[in-house]
Amino acid sequence: MNLADSLALPDYLFIALYFSLLLWIAQKSSRPRESTLSYFLMSRRLTLPMFVATLVSTWYGGIFGVTEIAFENGMYAFFTQGVFWYLTYVLFALCVVPKLYRYRSVLTLPDLVEQSVGPKAARLTAVFNVIDVFPVAYVLAIGTLVQTFFSVSLFVGMLWGGLFVAAYTALGGLRSVVATDCLQFVVMFMGVGAVLVFSLVEVAPLATMWEALPPAHKSAVGVDSAFSYAVWGFIALATLIDPNFYTRCFAAVDLSTARLGILVSTGFWIIFDLCTTLGALYARFYLPEAVPRQAYLQYAMEILPSGFKGMMVASIASTIMSTLDSYLFTASTIGIKNLSNLAQDKMVFAHRIFVFVFVLAAVCMATQFTGGFKQVWKFFGSLNGGCLLFPVMLSLFRQGQVTESIFCLAVVLSAAVAILWEFFFKGIGGIDIETFYVAILVNGIVYIGCRRGPPATPQPSHLYMKREV
Repeated sequence: MNLADSLALPDYLFIALYFSLLLWIAQKSSRPRESTLSYFLMSRRLTLPMFVATLVSTWYGGIFGVTEIAFENGMYAFFTQGVFWYLTYVLFALCVVPKLYRYRSVLTLPDLVEQSVGPKAARLTAVFNVIDVFPVAYVLAIGTLVQTFFSVSLFVGMLWGGLFVAAYTALGGLRSVVATDCLQFVVMFMGVGAVLVFSLVEVAPLATMWEALPPAHKSAVGVDSAFSYAVWGFIALATLIDPNFYTRCFAAVDLSTARLGILVSTGFWIIFDLCTTLGALYARFYLPEAVPRQAYLQYAMEILPSGFKGMMVASIASTIMSTLDSYLFTASTIGIKNLSNLAQDKMVFAHRIFVFVFVLAAVCMATQFTGGFKQVWKFFGSLNGGCLLFPVMLSLFRQGQVTESIFCLAVVLSAAVAILWEFFFKGIGGIDIETFYVAILVNGIVYIGCRRGPPATPQPSHLYMKREV
């Protein structure tokens, strides 16, 4: 489909207004002379409204993937991509955030691991964090949107879109990310809300649409086996080690703001997921033969009037870019802070360079990206959660109980076995155990089989950032 062919003047005006505001906000939020604390953590002045806006908008860059799953599997998507995660968000707010009081001086999750376990464990955590937030899927998503709008090649679309996001991300650091996320938060809800309202008013009542759906689309379980279905719940637990969550918590004015912000954000996530899931179900009802990944956007372009179509394009762009900018910022921060030995006074400049390096690397990798969103999320979620979740949580809740050698052995060995299982052994002899279970099993064997040594004695790191005036 070609988006440009379906848009009228009011749509172009809305899109132009959106991008003009985005650039203006990014420019106004930048500072000519940024301190390290200001650039990376907004001097720890992230208030509740900004905390909610940036956290909510950061989590939805895979909107095409979520609506694809909902189009194909119905309510299964709401439970596997929604409900499991809401429970984890609440767990993070109530259990993890209170544990962060002793780590208020750090910048990243690997810094936290360095203080509680040691520098080698921190570097290993940093490698997994960078892999976790490496924005290949979101570069592909923004490239697909640019491609359908301008009729350019996918590579050119990814390059244009990726470099645009990298430019405003590097301009003002976390302050620019948060400021633009606030605008994107509003626009993304406007778009998905408009699709749902026009579906209810112009297409069919909710009950009519629901009755016409295939029976499998009304099931929360879908066609997965119990073990395959449950793995989504365990993958959701990877939120407990998501570096974007920790960055926002460390930047908050206090941890009470972080805890309340996560709980409030959960309410907004529920609303957004209901809008996108129901919108995808209406697309299934209205365009049953559509290509699943494009169905939601195609449906929106067919039912929305002029003006609202431009709002929807801006909404999709907001949803993708608000995730891409956060992932670029976080990956570059961890790369500079935890995987290099740069002096503190050179970190801001180096970070800006790294943002562009990461986006160009993601564009190159995305050209090889052919898998569906569901399978990619499942594998990387299983790898990250299965290998890192248990060691990091144990070091956070049982400080001194994890030696650095055991931490590193558990993570490396579980990652190696998980990769071998996923690509070489899974399914042989009819054994189709999910990769997450294999990784977590290896983790458990290492911790049970290795005798606990003396409490870890972390080495102080020159990377810890002192509070600046």
